[in-house]
Amino acid sequence: MTRMQRGWLVVAFLAMGCNRWPTESPRPDAHFASDAAVVRVDAGPAVFDAGVIDRPDGGDAALPPMRAELESSLPSLTTAPTAPPALSGGTLLVTEDGARAVVADPERDRVVIVDLAARTVTSDIALSPGDEPGRAIEDAHGLVHVVLRRGGAVATIDPVLGTLAYRRAVCPIPRGIAYDRARDALYVACMGGELVTLPTTSAPAIRSVQVEDDLRDVVVDGATVFVSRFRSADVLVVDPSSGAIAQRIALPPSSPERVPAVAWRMTHLLTGGVVVVHQEAGPLRAPTTEPGAYGGGPSCGGEVMQGAVTYIRSAASVPDTQPMPCTVLPVDVATYLDPRGIESQLVAVPGVAPLQPELQLAALMGFGRPLTFPGFSASGRIVAVAVVNGQALVQTREPAQLVTWTDFAAEPIPLGGESRADTGFDLFHSNAGARVACASCHPEGGDDGHVWSFPDSGLRRTIPLRGGILGTEPFHWNGELADFDALAHDVFDVRMGGGSLSAPYTAALAHYVDQQPPLPTRASIDAAAAARGQALFESTDVGCADCHTGERLSNEATTDVGTGGGFQVPSLRGVSYRAPFMHDGCAATLRDRFGVCGGDAHGSTAGLTSAQVDDLTAYLTSL
Repeated sequence: MTRMQRGWLVVAFLAMGCNRWPTESPRPDAHFASDAAVVRVDAGPAVFDAGVIDRPDGGDAALPPMRAELESSLPSLTTAPTAPPALSGGTLLVTEDGARAVVADPERDRVVIVDLAARTVTSDIALSPGDEPGRAIEDAHGLVHVVLRRGGAVATIDPVLGTLAYRRAVCPIPRGIAYDRARDALYVACMGGELVTLPTTSAPAIRSVQVEDDLRDVVVDGATVFVSRFRSADVLVVDPSSGAIAQRIALPPSSPERVPAVAWRMTHLLTGGVVVVHQEAGPLRAPTTEPGAYGGGPSCGGEVMQGAVTYIRSAASVPDTQPMPCTVLPVDVATYLDPRGIESQLVAVPGVAPLQPELQLAALMGFGRPLTFPGFSASGRIVAVAVVNGQALVQTREPAQLVTWTDFAAEPIPLGGESRADTGFDLFHSNAGARVACASCHPEGGDDGHVWSFPDSGLRRTIPLRGGILGTEPFHWNGELADFDALAHDVFDVRMGGGSLSAPYTAALAHYVDQQPPLPTRASIDAAAAARGQALFESTDVGCADCHTGERLSNEATTDVGTGGGFQVPSLRGVSYRAPFMHDGCAATLRDRFGVCGGDAHGSTAGLTSAQVDDLTAYLTSL
């Protein structure tokens, strides 16, 4: 296998409470497999050591190398009839007794129970098509509760019997789940802003309170309930009974020029508080016509999106952020105490490598003896991690398996199931060459909500992808890209440094992007207000429907409405989930669109009363 045919995947080792690296030397046979990466971060002073890798030619190189060609590193071209769900991480749970692993498989709509001692699958629990199981939590009674992200429900499983006990509807898009032992209750965080409290029995929800949009994970730490938000990457301290926000914790950037963005995973720290693995957006320095413009140069740390980890040890503490340069899509984190009592983390980074889901080399380096797995190889893309009894557990896709790591040995436990291979998925979720993946700015197939300052075009908000894009040409805010081939060349090939994709691979990527599902309608809408707003929207006096028409509520035209030039008319389907609004993000809320971002060339709305603006906003929220 040549270097061009080889891919890799990083599982990053992070250690808390250290001001410098320990003096122990790595074991003499701890050579990293060719092109494998090591990420180490201290939680004391800002120290990052990407290390040096061994190469077959005996030379050293910074990590990871830029790539000019990708197709030679891909498995055979495959397009799944139904696109696999975009990566979300956090789909692996080990029961408190360490006996079983509960593996959510969103691609096959099932939950698999694995007996860790026997290393066998004991149950394969089928869910409803399209449920997309995600986060899971165990309660004090030994039941496991699994969030069904597209099923709008929580499934309760008995891991000993291997059966589905019951399921309960919670909200249109549930994401995170936590168990409050003191109250024997479950908290479910939802994308629409709902925080739902459930009993551990099959009874209906106790309450649902509205917090803020885009909730992601929820963690109970003693009497404190932490809730993260996905795209804005901030953490809220919330009263689960009222939804009141007692405190808003902004994640500090690792450097002044970076901005926290996309909080992939928040979980508990064993010593108190929470840890968040997330991305950080950096400045765009190079013109977008420059190859690899999103990479920021040959060395790590200049990419427009990099990984980071933030420790919040209590609601009253000052958060501490450490960078993880060269990490692409840090989707999951597991925390544990190593044999020396140091609290440490493993981070799954499935997008760091060029594309080769068939064989990925993972390098993991700890302090001295514990959890040291250099040169480990495993088939499949790592999507979730856990640690039990000093043993690292890794969930992979294609093939679906659970891999256990101890010392220098890796043993896979096949989970079975039909293949969900999809070349478009692989292209979307892997470093194209400039240390950024499509999913870096379009996490979960949507958008990061970030407003970029492009050197050659000014402020531009990341364009959302959900609901399909084929047939909406031309592309980009200015409509300068005639079709998907032009889009792939401009963004993937040039800006992301991916090299030229041939027509079949471009078509595979287009198919995957086009199949990103739309978001469901929100649960709580004032129907009467929305109806009045729809009448205003469709009236000739207001004129919104002149451009926002048809099934997608867009005529796909490039139009000048007095906001700084001609811009593509965006679809309004699911618009309420896409703050901030407008091409430059000038409107923080939908209502702001009719204030600071208004003007009668963009619909005749300046003369509307405050109540009418409320009605129009209610209608847009219902779409």
